[in-house]
Amino acid sequence: MYLNCHTWFSFNYGSISPEELFDEAKRCGIHKLIITEINNTSSYVEMLRLCAEKKHEYELEIATGIEFRKENHLLYV
Repeated sequence: MYLNCHTWFSFNYGSISPEELFDEAKRCGIHKLIITEINNTSSYVEMLRLCAEKKHEYELEIATGIEFRKENHLLYV
């Protein structure tokens, strides 16, 4: 399981789309990951949609969390 994954919904901290994260998980043989965007959960619904659409192609189980930051200081995940 991979924790603390980010997409471009984390603004300055993530640079890939949810679909690219799905494809990278597939490429690496990852079947479980937790998306913890910075101060939001915006990508979760998009990732759920991708997992549902591509379940015949690859099984990926996801969960969501939030990485809380104030300015550039990590508060907690």
